[in-house]
Amino acid sequence: MPFGPGSTTKPNVLRLNRKELSMIAHTATGTNQTATRGYDSTYGDYLISTLGGADNDEGSLTLPHGAIVNPTVGDRYELESLVKLTEGATDDMDFGFGAFDTLENLFSDSPGTPVNTADFLTVHKIAGSLFWRAGAGNDASQKLSGATATAMASGTWYRLRIEAEVRQDGLHARFYVDGTLIYTIGYDSTVAALSVTSLVSMYIGFTHKCTSGAAEIVHYIPTVTKVEQSGN
Repeated sequence: MPFGPGSTTKPNVLRLNRKELSMIAHTATGTNQTATRGYDSTYGDYLISTLGGADNDEGSLTLPHGAIVNPTVGDRYELESLVKLTEGATDDMDFGFGAFDTLENLFSDSPGTPVNTADFLTVHKIAGSLFWRAGAGNDASQKLSGATATAMASGTWYRLRIEAEVRQDGLHARFYVDGTLIYTIGYDSTVAALSVTSLVSMYIGFTHKCTSGAAEIVHYIPTVTKVEQSGN
């Protein structure tokens, strides 16, 4: 695991500023994946993940010392990043930012939805859709937004944000794209909190997948990573 459960008496808190995040070494983990760095005059340094383009190639980049470890009551999370997806062909990439236990196996081959064996907390988009989605899952128990009204355009920067906490009745979460709330789990919404009975440790970062023969590219800047866990 990227880090352990910490003390039983003090919260385990991970707070990284942008400079610290920019110095983290990221490693490509997937099939036909390369990881490099780039620079944008507006947003600064960013990481680039490129998939070679074969159908169902998958890859991920995760923060090596950042994770959500066995969620329990009292935990709080804030995850935010800037991302730009460059799709090799119109709308043929699966992509998810947030926390997930499956690394490059979050999305099914068809129709590209999160698999029912995964634990995850993500803002994502799927091939065949031009709109952002969000959700959380604990194996077959999933809370998914479906296509929202917030569009995703290839080659455009977006700020993705997840705010979540674990209460007595389960995981509550809010998901944002460029400051717009796109989905809510719990928090008195019509969607019930997600049970955390068997949620396991989840890596923080992103994963993406090809669904055609064209290369898929993700530009990624982690801007906020805050994990507070009870350690009990």
